[in-house]
Amino acid sequence: MTHLVEFEIDGRVCRRFTREFVLGLSESQNHRCAYCGMNVRLPGEEMSLVRNADFADRRTLRRAYTLMYATVDHLQPRSKGGSDDPDNLVMACRCCNSIKGTHPAEAAFVAIRSLIGQGLHPLVAAMTTGTMPSLDPQWLELEISAAVANAMEAA
Repeated sequence: MTHLVEFEIDGRVCRRFTREFVLGLSESQNHRCAYCGMNVRLPGEEMSLVRNADFADRRTLRRAYTLMYATVDHLQPRSKGGSDDPDNLVMACRCCNSIKGTHPAEAAFVAIRSLIGQGLHPLVAAMTTGTMPSLDPQWLELEISAAVANAMEAA
């Protein structure tokens, strides 16, 4: 059984991971993001993961709920030669997957941990303080680029 399904939309071949594969991957990580460690939410799950948190307003609650959405992330990005092999895949919250982008997992992990330590990771901050910081995309790119450079120096 394969973990990918191919289909065609407007003449373009698309692929997605099977629901069974996504559920298994999520279970193997105890339903937590590989980068920040927060609970991830699978499609169809209710807001019970965020209901108990004390949020500043409904907008923050909705944004946190959206950022918890489970995504399959490539440790080695496909754009950098990574494959869809299960050994190259982890479950990540939408927030961390977005922060990571096409950077290597090691550098993204360091950058995300730095954001958490500074109280700037949007999902972690929302779940712990009830508020959500907004990040400047250029500053975030500099943070990740610095983590990439540090990881390459250490190697």
